[in-house]
Amino acid sequence: MNTISKQSVHLGILVVLTIMISNFLPFLAHVCFGQDSNEIQRKIDSLSVVKKSLQMRIAVIDSEIAKFNELKRCIFESGGGKKDETKTLTDALIREKPTANSVIISTAPKNTVVLLLDFIGNEYWKIECDGHVGYMNEMYLDLNNSLKEHFKVNGKKRQYEKEKIAEAKRRLQEKRRKLIGKYGPVVADKIMAKEIWLGMTDEIAKESWGEPNKINRTVGIWGIHEQWIYDKSYLYFENGKLTAWQN
Repeated sequence: MNTISKQSVHLGILVVLTIMISNFLPFLAHVCFGQDSNEIQRKIDSLSVVKKSLQMRIAVIDSEIAKFNELKRCIFESGGGKKDETKTLTDALIREKPTANSVIISTAPKNTVVLLLDFIGNEYWKIECDGHVGYMNEMYLDLNNSLKEHFKVNGKKRQYEKEKIAEAKRRLQEKRRKLIGKYGPVVADKIMAKEIWLGMTDEIAKESWGEPNKINRTVGIWGIHEQWIYDKSYLYFENGKLTAWQN
């Protein structure tokens, strides 16, 4: 076989291989990726939105944890976290509840060390003794006036804090009830968690995040474009629907 014939054969083989590869590449791309790049990018964008929403929800939860930690610190500093010990004057009864007819869960012999946890009222104290937590009438306890005054004064402070927490919970429950009546349970829970999502209305956005610090509005033939500014976050609305946000 002369050189020209060899080159023709080689060229023919190259052409065949080129055709086979060009036909095989789309199949390979489909097998490897399953979808085109646009579909993959759409999924990436969708997951990015979910990620941002979850990050905002985590920030809200962290804020609530910080509030309760601060409340706990205040209660402790006001005396709510203080614990004092005393002894029983006689054989004493430890009851399940702070009433005279409550179930007796244990007894403490005379001179038993008792940890005072709180003054409940009506002469009853919440105590810990030998691994039992219950209630004991103060007639059994060796209490000086300063100790009694300390617990009773701070007991009032703790009661005030409990009432404030209960009132805050009541307001949240009432808000959720109204939101469910207005938007349904799914949207109501998202609002309570201070979530935002694409397509939500400007009305729901205000329910979730409150009034923005500032609104920049542009009006054109296409409609109304608004930029809502919340500290370091920006929401973008087109004709009353959320289309994007920026942190």
